[in-house]
Amino acid sequence: FCVTVNLPNGWSGTAGLFVESCPQNECNFGLLAGFIANLKDGSGAPLYHNAFPDDFFTIDIVCDRTVCKGGSLQNYVISIDPDDVGGTYGFIDSPACTSSVNHFVAPYQVVSQGQTFCTDYNWAHRDNNQDTWLRVRAADIDAKGKM
Repeated sequence: FCVTVNLPNGWSGTAGLFVESCPQNECNFGLLAGFIANLKDGSGAPLYHNAFPDDFFTIDIVCDRTVCKGGSLQNYVISIDPDDVGGTYGFIDSPACTSSVNHFVAPYQVVSQGQTFCTDYNWAHRDNNQDTWLRVRAADIDAKGKM
């Protein structure tokens, strides 16, 4: 597995990313990744939000063909713990992005507040080595993800 976090609007302070093995009974494909950073500007305003279609950051996950052995890309589901504490919501499946990235359906918030992450299956693909590439679009979260 390989995980890349793309932050086009930057971040404040220190950022951290970890990738580790996940207990078999908790993950389908054995990957647990965590990302923590201050994603607000100096005045406390979010650097990423879903008010505009392109104002988000992305998390790209590459799964080796020996682990993700084919089938529909939609069968590969990334679970996100949006508050990174495991208590309030725990891990929930990242929904597929809708055609309008800034109007996601919120699985864990009040719908009018907007969704803060989704999996972009239109971007997802397999490369020439048949490795699976998935992308999560996210805004204003510190999260753990598993696959």
